[in-house]
Amino acid sequence: MLFAPDRAKRGVRVLQCEELDRSKDKCPFEDIEGNGNEVLQAYNLEGWHSWFAKVINNKYPAVERSCANEEAEIKKHGPFRIHEARGVHEVIVFGDHDKLMLEFNGKEMAQVFSIYRDRYEAISKECASDYILIFNNHGSKAGGTLYHAHSQIISTPVMPPDVEASIKGAERFFMEYKLKVYDAMIDQEIKDGKRIIAENDDFIAFCPFASKTPYEMRVFPKEDGAHFEDLNEGNITNLGAVVSEVFRKMDKVLKRPDFNFFIHTSPLHRRWEKPEDFYTWHIEILPKISLMGGFEIGSGIYVNVINQDEAAAMLRDA
Repeated sequence: MLFAPDRAKRGVRVLQCEELDRSKDKCPFEDIEGNGNEVLQAYNLEGWHSWFAKVINNKYPAVERSCANEEAEIKKHGPFRIHEARGVHEVIVFGDHDKLMLEFNGKEMAQVFSIYRDRYEAISKECASDYILIFNNHGSKAGGTLYHAHSQIISTPVMPPDVEASIKGAERFFMEYKLKVYDAMIDQEIKDGKRIIAENDDFIAFCPFASKTPYEMRVFPKEDGAHFEDLNEGNITNLGAVVSEVFRKMDKVLKRPDFNFFIHTSPLHRRWEKPEDFYTWHIEILPKISLMGGFEIGSGIYVNVINQDEAAAMLRDA
């Protein structure tokens, strides 16, 4: 990680992408069933029109849908191991075409996370995958192709390398120091008091000390928990409140940015005996305001042109 705030003086390389079509008449989510989609689950919420969210299979899935007794076949090709791309790829479509997730209030965001947990549990019982990733791409700069608010869930037959590296790194830290790295991280953020954006009784949101990208944010539970799916209703209420606050601040400071967010949690199959000893599930939020260049891609070292303390102060005060 390199922090180079002086490089911002030359101008941040803001991504320029085509705006997504906002019209309802071309939106495939305006008539889900009419467009040939089977609704796997529907959810309501007081104050919304007919429905809050509907879950469907992705029409262009990254994985081939499998069921619980279908293990993905592993083949060898020279030095390579090839896994069949078996799993589940679902889309959670939210009912209001004109309301961005950035605008969801705490109650609405709590319902979002309740749906995430519900679908996570359903997929974990249905598929034989190793990992389930819940993510949201907002805007073309973040890889989104439709304006209408929606999230995605993909289960994969292998552990994603970044997640596995994170978990193994946390395990190594615990073995060496007999301390949970995320507890140490949160304690340091509280001690420094510079990078915290929002918090309540159950959750804390901050710009990490080693932020990879400008305005990167993470949300952690204050109590130990390795598995996102173990959230209870009280936790979900407070999670919705803190994420809604973070989104509001991000929207105000960055003027409706494109962004990605995703949930990192422990894998489905408990390959670690007690991951709660050393790992904590969390949310990462990455506004898309600049490009990666050849140095970042070629080296794996990120150059952040925005000081994380200054970014956090702007967000906190918004």
